Amino acid sequence: MNTVVFRVVRLQIGLTTLAALCAALLTEDPSRGALSALAGGGIAIAGSLVYAWFAHGRRAHPGVILRRHFRAEAMKMFATLILFVVVISGFSSVSALALLGGFALAQSAYWLGLLSK
Repeated sequence: MNTVVFRVVRLQIGLTTLAALCAALLTEDPSRGALSALAGGGIAIAGSLVYAWFAHGRRAHPGVILRRHFRAEAMKMFATLILFVVVISGFSSVSALALLGGFALAQSAYWLGLLSK
């Protein structure tokens, strides 16, 4: 994987940590809020890694690269959906707001990564 991927994932980890700290401070049950935010951020990070795994490869014809990116994006969406289902169905005490907040904040790393170039 290239350095851009590592920069985005590193930023996602930092933002997920921030989301967990905020959720711990703002929810009635700090551990439930923090774990929910960590799960949401973890879902975003896992999606990024899945995308990177499928998208990056050797140099190829532009059509091949485009198909690779479409496949990577589809796999990222599928992995994200499956992970949300697993977290929501597997952890009955999950805080939906903290879960989505952690996910959204971690996803914002893409935009922040573009701004920090």
